[in-house]
Amino acid sequence: MLRVSRQALYTRPKIPRDRDGNVVELREMPPLPDDWETMTLSPAVIDWETALHVLARRHPAAGYRKLCSRLRRAGWPLNRKRIARNRGIVKIPIDIEGFVLDGDGKLII
Repeated sequence: MLRVSRQALYTRPKIPRDRDGNVVELREMPPLPDDWETMTLSPAVIDWETALHVLARRHPAAGYRKLCSRLRRAGWPLNRKRIARNRGIVKIPIDIEGFVLDGDGKLII
């Protein structure tokens, strides 16, 4: 038994589109630094997109608002709309109790 909700498996994420209605290709996240689990996050050390990726991997259940507040506390002047937009066009793997889903919601084995 997978211990994953049925909604998580069958819900299809929205396809990101630009203002003209054209499909936007999903970007890959920047690679994680080697010490991503313990590194301190600050604008002097890494850029905000890499910090967002690190926080998303450290806290897989956190939404864009919580990630935004953590990035703000670390020193980046970002608003929640920018974080939500960035999370929508980037493939961020989601770890659910040992099962990893890619940015498209497909199970990675």
